[in-house]
Amino acid sequence: MNLIQSLKEEGFFSLVEDANQLSYIIGYMEKSLKDDKMIDFPYISQYYSQVLNERWSKPDQSMDYRSCSVGADYMFRGELGSHLKRIQVLFEKRNLKFEIKDEDMQLKKDNNAHITHRVSINGTNYLIADGVFDRGDGPLHYLMQVENIIKEQLKLQGSKENVYKIVSNYGESMWYLIMEEKHFKIFEKYKDEFSESQLLNDNAISKTVSPSAFGMLKSFFGKFLGK
Repeated sequence: MNLIQSLKEEGFFSLVEDANQLSYIIGYMEKSLKDDKMIDFPYISQYYSQVLNERWSKPDQSMDYRSCSVGADYMFRGELGSHLKRIQVLFEKRNLKFEIKDEDMQLKKDNNAHITHRVSINGTNYLIADGVFDRGDGPLHYLMQVENIIKEQLKLQGSKENVYKIVSNYGESMWYLIMEEKHFKIFEKYKDEFSESQLLNDNAISKTVSPSAFGMLKSFFGKFLGK
């Protein structure tokens, strides 16, 4: 038994309805683990391009409906809406609601570092940011705020799943993962199969982020953003 086999056995891929797509996902992940010791999730656009020789209009859309690619710097720089739409796909696949309305991002004219950013999800108003942020703290702040939204909306709708984080490709990609705790425990169990730095110890947002984990995330984003 290995990581991918155990995930499959415990229903991690249960939301993938197409057998050919499932085979592609498993093959892609197994190759990444074997060649680079990296956890990597393919986008559905890769499947359409490489297997069907067709173009998929949403290049960053999840193929497994558990992973959602995240660019924290992009969220911080004004692309929060496009990331929320990726999350929306995951919720709707579960017959859960994720209605996005009234996103508003404003910069103070006399201080472009001061951001006020609001959005409504399922009728709940969220103040994503209201203050001065730099290139180091800003992306981390957005990452944590959006994670909290996912966690809260899952809980409000009675889901047994939670939101977790996995870093891959040495900071070039990060994923939110919506899954049950049993799935996260499988990642922990088989962590010798991949680079341990990919698995964040404080993945579950229900836990308080410890100073050491916060420092690790800041260090990660510092390298990611060239700071």
